[in-house]
Amino acid sequence: QKKTYRELIGGEFPALIKASYEGAPPKQSKRDSRPFFHVDPNRVKEFKAAGGWTFRVTPVLSLRAVIVQVGYRREVKTENIGSGLLQLQGELVEVCAKDMNGDRWYPGVESYGEGVFVSMAEDDWVELKRPQGKATGEWMNAFKGGEDLRRLYLPYLFRDDQEREEMHPWFVWWHTLSHALIRHISSEAGYSSASIRERVYIERNGSRFRGGILLYATSLGSEGTLGGLVGLVPNFQQFFK
Repeated sequence: QKKTYRELIGGEFPALIKASYEGAPPKQSKRDSRPFFHVDPNRVKEFKAAGGWTFRVTPVLSLRAVIVQVGYRREVKTENIGSGLLQLQGELVEVCAKDMNGDRWYPGVESYGEGVFVSMAEDDWVELKRPQGKATGEWMNAFKGGEDLRRLYLPYLFRDDQEREEMHPWFVWWHTLSHALIRHISSEAGYSSASIRERVYIERNGSRFRGGILLYATSLGSEGTLGGLVGLVPNFQQFFK
């Protein structure tokens, strides 16, 4: 069944939350002996941080990442809009091969590694009745911006060009936390910051929000990484401080 990238991300988040509480035994693909997902709930760390929120840090002992190229675009021109520049995108050029059944096949690679899933306690939904603080207000204005403001951003920067949840203050908060943690991890674990990838999740239920981040490292053509990332889980409380 065909799904959008936003739908795939939306399915990952509750699955990771469930695994952090119930665990996930090693799952193997039908054609490969390497496990592509494994979570041991006994190794989850939970602690209170500033603001009274309870964070859960879950080591993902094994994970598989699949990256597929669906096409490419070229920037064709720029236009002045107010004090900024708008880069207009060209049409998407697909890079696929069609078989006799009309199915499309895209080039892709898979890699194996490990990750750390950071979330709040299961019932920690945040009520965001109104923006608090200048920066939060500016992000909320951008999130709710009209057509003139929307034109400043290219549609393919977002998982869903209509929702643009990446500009919501709650998403920005998690994204900022993600980059702060990556800086600490890269210095402690010996990974370069570029080798640690991130997934930022947000889930909305009316005016209530919750989110999480998955920080992971994978490598091609090997059994994966050597546990340097998940081995840092006991130190995450210090990272937060």
